[in-house]
Amino acid sequence: MSIRFLSLIVTSCFGLIINAQNNIPNASTVRDFLINQKIHTERDLEELRISSYHSDAKSGLTYVYWEQMYQGIPVFNALISSAYTKDGKIKVANSNAVTNLSQKVKRIQSHRIAPEAALRAALEHLGIDKPAPSILSKQEKDLVVEFENQNISQEKLLAEKYWFDAGDRLIPVWNIVIQPNGSSDWWNIRIDATNGKFIEKNNWTAECQPAETSDRILSFGFQNIKPVLKSSPKKGALTGATYNVFGLPYESPNHGPRTLITDPHDSMASPYGWHTRNTTNLKEFTITRGNNVHAYEDQANANTPGFSPNGGDSLYFDFPVNFSAPAIQSMPAAVTNLFYMNNIAHDVFYQYGFTEAAGNFQVNNYGRGGIGNDDVRAEAMDGGGTNNANFSTPPDGQRPRMQMYLWPQSSQSSNGLRVDSPIVASYPLVPAAIGPQLSTNPVSGQLVLMNDGSTDPTLGCQSTQQNLQGKIVLIDRGTCAFANKILNAQQAGAIGVIVANNVSGNPIAMGGTGTGINIPAGMTTQGAGNILKQLLSQYPAVYVSLRDSSISFDSSFDNGVVLHEYGHGISIRLTGGASNSNCLNNQEQAGEGWSDLFGLFFTTTSTNTAAQRRGIGTFLIGQNTNGQGIRQAPYSTSTTQNNLTYDNIKTASVPHGVGTVWATMVWEMFWNLVDIHGFDNDLYYGNGGNNIAFRLVMEGLKLQKCNPGFVDSRDAILQADTLLYNGQNSCAIWAAFAKRGLGFSANQGLATSRSDGTQAFDTHPNCLVSVSENTPSKPQPTLYPNPAKDFIFIDLPEFEGRIKVRMIDLTGKVVLNDQIDLQAGNRIFVPLQQYPVGVYVLEVADAFGHQWHSKVTIRR
Repeated sequence: MSIRFLSLIVTSCFGLIINAQNNIPNASTVRDFLINQKIHTERDLEELRISSYHSDAKSGLTYVYWEQMYQGIPVFNALISSAYTKDGKIKVANSNAVTNLSQKVKRIQSHRIAPEAALRAALEHLGIDKPAPSILSKQEKDLVVEFENQNISQEKLLAEKYWFDAGDRLIPVWNIVIQPNGSSDWWNIRIDATNGKFIEKNNWTAECQPAETSDRILSFGFQNIKPVLKSSPKKGALTGATYNVFGLPYESPNHGPRTLITDPHDSMASPYGWHTRNTTNLKEFTITRGNNVHAYEDQANANTPGFSPNGGDSLYFDFPVNFSAPAIQSMPAAVTNLFYMNNIAHDVFYQYGFTEAAGNFQVNNYGRGGIGNDDVRAEAMDGGGTNNANFSTPPDGQRPRMQMYLWPQSSQSSNGLRVDSPIVASYPLVPAAIGPQLSTNPVSGQLVLMNDGSTDPTLGCQSTQQNLQGKIVLIDRGTCAFANKILNAQQAGAIGVIVANNVSGNPIAMGGTGTGINIPAGMTTQGAGNILKQLLSQYPAVYVSLRDSSISFDSSFDNGVVLHEYGHGISIRLTGGASNSNCLNNQEQAGEGWSDLFGLFFTTTSTNTAAQRRGIGTFLIGQNTNGQGIRQAPYSTSTTQNNLTYDNIKTASVPHGVGTVWATMVWEMFWNLVDIHGFDNDLYYGNGGNNIAFRLVMEGLKLQKCNPGFVDSRDAILQADTLLYNGQNSCAIWAAFAKRGLGFSANQGLATSRSDGTQAFDTHPNCLVSVSENTPSKPQPTLYPNPAKDFIFIDLPEFEGRIKVRMIDLTGKVVLNDQIDLQAGNRIFVPLQQYPVGVYVLEVADAFGHQWHSKVTIRR
């Protein structure tokens, strides 16, 4: 929930248009629609309010997100996503509202505990030892309570009043919204308002999945890439801004060289360029800041703006890159690339319906609807960790945050620990993944051995009475969490920590919860630790320096990963409407898959093929461009390269593994549509199959229900095809999902579980007249498009060799009798230009007994 909710509560007693000027539909329209479909009773929908709504000029639709209420209090995530035509007719309503409401409220209790008590319970759950602060204000008829911050949360500290569906009844809850200081997490925590007990929580921050970081490469293989046509946005006000970046369609430094690009902004999405928040001074900022994004480094993990490169009055951003040197030497170029890619994402997504009214990320919305003041805070070289990236998406009107981390390019430690006196020597050091990151600028000081006064004093597991002011502390590994050791040293005044490994072999990157840590730390080998202890026993003073001399890649240079993170903001803002950021937290939601797809959509060109291996994050983990990447399989329509089907989500990791299965399905759809409509290199305004797939995905996000499962998301895409293209692509869409086990007979079970679904490989009956063997548990042949114009594709899983093809008209005449070789992906192509319009029966067979036939309609 956000404080943006419209004050429009409607009961079944009223039948008038709420706001004739804005043509907002009445609640009776969605109520009648869902009652007629026998999804809800009238009592379920007796009290509704509009959470958010917007109209889209390109689709001609108005999207209204209704929230279920009871006694003037909203039910958590009980949203209805609906779409209306210009004449006010409802076309779609996908509901996550509570059913059987009249029974669930029979034993309902009131919100007994105060919001302050709920906040105390949430702080206790998070391990934050601070008293609940005083109330600052109450809003929305006391549904939203804001507290004094008192250095607890980086953002507004809120308590929101809800009902929560506990299955057999509604229970009163407070939803506590908090982003703890020093943490990237942005929690929504449900506390039972009758007893103060924790119920559940979800995170507005979506994390990238860390990967193994061995077998790195430091060379780049883009020299032989064929040149491709690049998208050309419509030019707005020209500022002359020039950026030396890895421009689209290049996914990363592995995929193509940097080039100088001038005025790449789009006239509709960013009419005044990328460096201003107003309409007059086009060079309000000469740094990497503007209306859509503020990009800067955050090595200190302070979550506040650090260094931003300055392009001067000419806005010329050309800075050197050296991937063989420490990442800090390429920092200005990294921030520039991050700024460029965030703006490109903003401008392209705008063309596909992520506009101001839909909840996009802008400071100034130019009077086009939505709530402004929510540009992206894009943080390069973030010091909050390594081998990661994330995106935090609050509701419309609150600023999201993108954090891009460094990815070390070797599993071996670098010699970042230097003894300066009384001898000079260097030893291995792996920087910690928690707390501020070490840089090439050393942290220097006198070394002391930890003594916490316990029976094992060098472990540092207890608070110490030592005076460690200005010292670097050597601590042994073992017994307690790394964060505890570092915090104990920090509280005694230390400026840095070295943890000595307690086993032989390489040290590791210390992880854990880094909340409150503000000094750097690293781990050295067991042998180096013993040498340091010996020096401390022999000399009155030992001085050391800590630095990061390893080679790391900044994920700000990986456009695919930047787009993935930005994509979380898209899917979260669009699912359930811009005022709710809690709709993609169930087990079977496909958020990670949507984000992978966006990275693929932006970086695919006409030179790519369907069966080609496309990995995510290959640059960052040192793989070549055809590597598997950080997912359990590369993306490919070839089942040899990627054999994932719906059943795989039952054992896949949540959410990344689940998302990979979803993206695999939609990637099939993407290429089916490219086969039919061709590929258009114009990403902004094109009309190829790639553009159609992009539009269907974006529209599907707007239409799908809150907390969707795979079947819900599939059906939303099919609904989108009906609304945008009159259903002409439905058989191609069904073919894609059926191939990967989400066919017509598939059942998702509960969207809250990934383990109770049933896969099926059959297509929709309207796409298939009859088959010789129609077993939903096995992959089925599919034909598309149907109706067809000039050609058809037929996918023939389990068929082999040359395929006999016959086509017979309704008089029984055989008009086609030929043999065709199977193409990649067990597909055949049948041209139809020479045949008149009409209905035909098409038969196929191979030499191994596989047979199949279907009706095909030719229309022109």
